[in-house]
Amino acid sequence: MFTAQLWGNKDIKSLRKVLGLCLVMSLVTAGLFLFLCEIFPARIIGIFTVDPQVIALGSEYLDIFAWSFLFFSITSGYAAVLRSVGEVKLPMLVTVIALALNIALNYVFIFGAFGIPAMGIRGAAISALIARVAECLGLVSITYWKKYPVAAKIRELLGFNLGFCVKIFNPVFPVILNELMWSLAITIYSVVYAHIGTPSIAAMNIIGTVDNLALAPFMGLSSAIAIICGHKIGSGEKNEPTRMLDGLWD
Repeated sequence: MFTAQLWGNKDIKSLRKVLGLCLVMSLVTAGLFLFLCEIFPARIIGIFTVDPQVIALGSEYLDIFAWSFLFFSITSGYAAVLRSVGEVKLPMLVTVIALALNIALNYVFIFGAFGIPAMGIRGAAISALIARVAECLGLVSITYWKKYPVAAKIRELLGFNLGFCVKIFNPVFPVILNELMWSLAITIYSVVYAHIGTPSIAAMNIIGTVDNLALAPFMGLSSAIAIICGHKIGSGEKNEPTRMLDGLWD
């Protein structure tokens, strides 16, 4: 929301502050969940299922995969701001490569190949963690190598103060609250299905994957429209988004 408008106004300094605030919030949240997953993995998995075998396997997976939270929080922050300044190809390319790497490593570590022993569920967690680390390092490295607008120094990222944070959070808070409530509702669905039985949650996970594939085009379209509107508003053309939408209807 803000970075697209700031980019339209060519306010690079504030754009980097918003990125820094985003990274700090993401890393703090990721660190909290990492701590909980490392200390209480079985209890966390136990929220979603009563099957002791699933809890044991899930805890083994979570103990490794939880470390990816830190790297993904950095990746998501940079990717979101890169998209908002019009650099959409790099995040997409890095994500596709990371997914391909994850698939290849899943085969190697889960089933065993090229002299590496089969590790089952631990192999799946290791491959996912490696893919997330590679995704983060690749995205950030290329961002600074190409010197994109979001390639900020540490002091630029941490240049925000309390007044800046309040200015950002006032209009954003309703969006954050909406997303939290939506996430909580989806989580409750998972809890209910999991307590029905392991086959039920497995079936819902499969349906969820298909559902996400169907939603992906609309999510991409909504993000693109938000960025375009942000650019126009930031550049002072506040009525242009309305004219654009009117043109679509016409």
